[in-house]
Amino acid sequence: MSLLVTASPHLGTRTHNGSSIPTVIKGEQKSPWNLVCGRPPLSLRVIGGENAREGKWPWHASLRRFKQHICGATLISHSWLLTAAHCIPRRLNATQFSVLLGSYHLDSPSPHALEQKVRQIIQHPAYTHLDESGGDIALIQLSEPVPFSENILPICLPGVSSALPSGTSCWVTGWGNIEEGVPLPAPQILQQAQLSLLSWETCETLYHQDSHRPLKVPVIEYDMICAGSEEGTADSCQGDSGGPLSCQLKDRWVLGGVVSWGEVCGAPNRPGVYANVSAFIPWIITHAPEVQQNLVPSSASFYGYPESSILLGLFLMIAECLLIGL
Repeated sequence: MSLLVTASPHLGTRTHNGSSIPTVIKGEQKSPWNLVCGRPPLSLRVIGGENAREGKWPWHASLRRFKQHICGATLISHSWLLTAAHCIPRRLNATQFSVLLGSYHLDSPSPHALEQKVRQIIQHPAYTHLDESGGDIALIQLSEPVPFSENILPICLPGVSSALPSGTSCWVTGWGNIEEGVPLPAPQILQQAQLSLLSWETCETLYHQDSHRPLKVPVIEYDMICAGSEEGTADSCQGDSGGPLSCQLKDRWVLGGVVSWGEVCGAPNRPGVYANVSAFIPWIITHAPEVQQNLVPSSASFYGYPESSILLGLFLMIAECLLIGL
């Protein structure tokens, strides 16, 4: 089995069994976990995936609409999470959403799980609501800061010029479909699958194979990364969208990507495409400055792209934000 993730509008939803879930106590609680990102106590199904160990991915959260799971999300601080912009409808109403943190399976709440209301959701201005759109990332602000614990911790963020080389081994996690059109069965245990990052050139070449896309028209934009294999043995799928692609950097886990889109879960020559988190760091910090303490700086260039392309992309992104008055 494996995790398959696409940008399909038919997100794999899961209905909760109605059991009560404790909510967060108002106000931030101080604890030894406050200074830690990307270091779960268990440092050690997605398509071609397997059951995750409880507590191994304490930043993985469930984004819920009307109490039903619609997408994954990733905790990046006491108050903020990241998800995919395509998980959010055009007519945004934050009161319809909540976030389930610290849960291992979806059909019954864990004793340490917390469900928190959402204060606001901010979609990236470059997102167009079209398939394969760039800017497929969104910030979620919780109504109250969430206390950290062994089962609820933030992941670290890459620096603005960070990059992970092709071949880097990462993990995608989620409660989405285990095959195209096949939902994760009860008890809906969080799934994990190990994937390798692909170079921009490799991913671009694969997506032009058996495709009607013109060769001169890029498919993979500067703010995207790819993970998987030519064989398509492991992947993300519907319902995994918005979830994390977690990559280990020395003794910490860093958020390399956010599940974005793909063509048929686990299909050959169609690796999963993720929002490249490092490309969005300036925008993230603008709206959520508290996440700066969780940045892991690096002198590397952006993943798979010539430095000039990355600098141009950043310039255009910053210019767009200034024009709309962000």
